[in-house]
Amino acid sequence: MMLGPNTELGHNSMVFMIEAQARYIVGAIKHAHVRRTGALELRPEVQASAYGQTQRSMRKAVWVSGGCRSWYRSADGRIDTLWPGTTVSYWWQSKRFKPGDYRVTEEETASGTV
Repeated sequence: MMLGPNTELGHNSMVFMIEAQARYIVGAIKHAHVRRTGALELRPEVQASAYGQTQRSMRKAVWVSGGCRSWYRSADGRIDTLWPGTTVSYWWQSKRFKPGDYRVTEEETASGTV
């Protein structure tokens, strides 16, 4: 999913975020093609760690720390829409596909077997 949770911006162009995501996806597709994998599934612990780090970073952002009351905040105070850092920090985190963050399945042959 492109432009998913915590990727919207309140301070820069979304095109930059889309381009960073597209590069990451191309890296994933190339990795899967070369290794002939069927699917890549993000490991739950990687997702939980990244989400936790994003929420910790968000606490320092004006949307939370500045007392801002906006539609960005959920009833429990979380913000799952905006990216809390700079576009450069997003680019750096998404610069290269990280195969170790994923579980892979074997590619099925035309007969449906591995």
